[in-house]
Parts: sequence; C-alpha cells; structure tokens
Amino acid sequence: MEQTQSQRGNDDTILFHIHRYPNIFSEFDARPFSRRSLSSDFLEELHRQIHAHENPISGFTFVLPPEKRDAESEVIIKERLTAYLRKHISQVRTAKRAAMRHSAAMLLSGAVLMSLTTYIISLESASHFPYTIIRALIEPASWFLLWEGINRYTSRMNELKLDIALREKIAESYANIQFVSEER
Repeated sequence: MEQTQSQRGNDDTILFHIHRYPNIFSEFDARPFSRRSLSSDFLEELHRQIHAHENPISGFTFVLPPEKRDAESEVIIKERLTAYLRKHISQVRTAKRAAMRHSAAMLLSGAVLMSLTTYIISLESASHFPYTIIRALIEPASWFLLWEGINRYTSRMNELKLDIALREKIAESYANIQFVSEER
C-alpha cells in the first residue's frame, strides 16, 4: 500500500494506492473483513497523512486495480473505517476531558498556593525567618502551576478540537470514503 496524490484527487482527499483489500487489514487476523482489525501500518500511515495534510480533509480515496474491486468488500471496509474513526473520536473526547481535569487541578493548586503565600506574607515580619523560607519555596511553585495549567489547557484543547473535528467530518458519511479503479 502506498499513499499517492493523483491528478484525479483534490487537495482535501487523501489517496491510498492499494493492490488488494487485505492491505488495509491485519495480516495476522484470520477473521472475516467485517470483524478483522485494521492494519497497524495502515492506521499509522492514515494518522500520519491526516496530521501532515495542510488543508481540511474531506475523505479518503482508495485506488486499486479494476479487476480486484468488489462492492461487498468496499461496503464492509467503509463500515470498519467509519467505526474506527468514531471509536477514535470517543477516545479523543475522553482525552480532552482528562486534559481539562488535569489543567483545572493545576490551576486550583496554583491558586491555593498563591493564597497560602498571601497568608504567609500577612504573617511575615523581619523576625519570622521561617515564614520567609516557606514563602520563597511556595511562591514560584504557585506561579508555575497557574501558568502551566493555562498553557496546557489552551494548547491541548486546540489540538484535540482539531482532531475531533477532522475525524467527525470524515466519519459523518460513507461517501467520504471512496474506492476507484486505477487508470492504466
């Protein structure tokens, strides 16, 4: 299987040139296409192409020899790919929620440490050296947690939103996954 760009495809479709349908599925899985797992090589290439593509992707096109085409297999492959994309969307949404919780915990921890620092400042005087040491340790940690929590939230959320939007667009319709005969 090789990924190609052809004159036939537009810039928002990823083209894969395959020699036969089993190239999409794992060679070690003996189950029928309807239950067989997708090939790790195919999935790796799929993710690489999705992330490397500059324009928004509208779908995938599989190019294969005309004598190897089979309408039943194509329907099954479309269903499997759509199911995979929907499952991946669910996993990305779960990762998004986890990232939000992690960022919120960092922000809350930073706010608590800043409040503690403020309290220590109110207790601090020239004769209370231990308070000064505690403050010197807590204050940088509070700033780090606040800023890093904000940074992680903004960067990770944008990345995950794009990932979800991209896969939802492709998974919304079987028409976004096409099979065409190669030109001789």
